[in-house]
Amino acid sequence: MTPATISNLIDRLEKGGMVQWVGPGESSGGRKPQLLQFKSDAFYLMGVDIGLAKILAIISDLHGNIIAECRVEITESDDTESIIARLESVITNLLEGGAVPRERIRGIGVSRDAPKFAIAEFGENANSIGAAALALERVLAL
Repeated sequence: MTPATISNLIDRLEKGGMVQWVGPGESSGGRKPQLLQFKSDAFYLMGVDIGLAKILAIISDLHGNIIAECRVEITESDDTESIIARLESVITNLLEGGAVPRERIRGIGVSRDAPKFAIAEFGENANSIGAAALALERVLAL
């Protein structure tokens, strides 16, 4: 990227309230660089982990600090619909917990470690991210 492109991107981030200047950095000669960092509370992210024995959802700020979390246990006897219902419940509880305004959550990441869930709902070649997306779509449509 050219210096002009970088300056334009930084200007957009700064005008959007996403970054702040933190001062000069170290230099090994020449002009000291000016350092930026993301504002931790510019917006928030949600992470959802569908594990073998639990579903964990968190909200974090841009510095990775966990602001809120919600967890529910799952068992091998839970069928796919039960897991999706628990997933919806965890996400709903987290969003309605009031830790941050819902509109300030700008991204959601989903991971999974539950192959049984994938096979039961979507067939041998699928993964459970599709089911998680379905649950997220249901919850976020509320």
